[in-house]
Amino acid sequence: MKRISITTAFLFVANLMLAQSITFTFVNSQNTTDGVDDFFEADIYIESDTDFKLGSGQLYFNYNTVAFGENVVGSGNFEYLFPAGSILAEENILEIYKDRNAADNTSNRVSTVFQQLLGSGSIPANNVTTTAKHLFSIKMRYQDVTQDPMVSFETGTVFLDQFFTACGPESGGAIIIADCPNFPGVQILDDNFDSSGATLSTEAFKLEAHKIQVSTKGDTLHFAYPNTFHLRGYVIYSLSGLRLRSGAENQTIISALPNGAYIIRMNFQEGTLSKKFIK
Repeated sequence: MKRISITTAFLFVANLMLAQSITFTFVNSQNTTDGVDDFFEADIYIESDTDFKLGSGQLYFNYNTVAFGENVVGSGNFEYLFPAGSILAEENILEIYKDRNAADNTSNRVSTVFQQLLGSGSIPANNVTTTAKHLFSIKMRYQDVTQDPMVSFETGTVFLDQFFTACGPESGGAIIIADCPNFPGVQILDDNFDSSGATLSTEAFKLEAHKIQVSTKGDTLHFAYPNTFHLRGYVIYSLSGLRLRSGAENQTIISALPNGAYIIRMNFQEGTLSKKFIK
């Protein structure tokens, strides 16, 4: 009777894991510029109805070739990024994830993939939870910034079910390399995708066409825009969305801000535009 109970409990847990749902969303999607090239940037977030440690995974993205050209990885127009604080940047002495690669799948679709390096016992905590968390980021260089990027998750049936819970061994303390053949993770069979966060406003495209620029020189942040535009004000945010400061002048001292990346939202009489800048 005891053996049956253990088996039943195991099957229940396995079925629960197989039934879990994960959801992917775009966050902080925006057009940015380095003063020479224009880019579409977005953070990719993941959440689940059941907390777990993440294993390997693969996501596909579609895009508008009129905006970015074809085969964006081969042309150098795509970056697969792992900012500090994102899941794929996690470490436990060693990097937790390896083989983080992007490749052209078709002329208008790109694949992003990653594998697990450390075993589940060396992953400190559940890193996919019921609260959406930053998985990784993407950055795509425009060939024509006035065009709609039309970036979205690929949701065709053949591209689904590419994520797994972490494989073992499930041992704590020491740094243990993953042994997936002998301690496999569980394939997640309920993917959900929300691409609405990747949509940029028509207003943003109109403003981008005027090459509005944000640049830093020392501790000063400068704005450059056409003389016909009227700046009403701006707000500087952290990447997590925390409001840091605001003003209405066309340059501002940012010496009080730690070095790092920020988002500035500029409100013109002609419209509103957000850009990322690095101090």
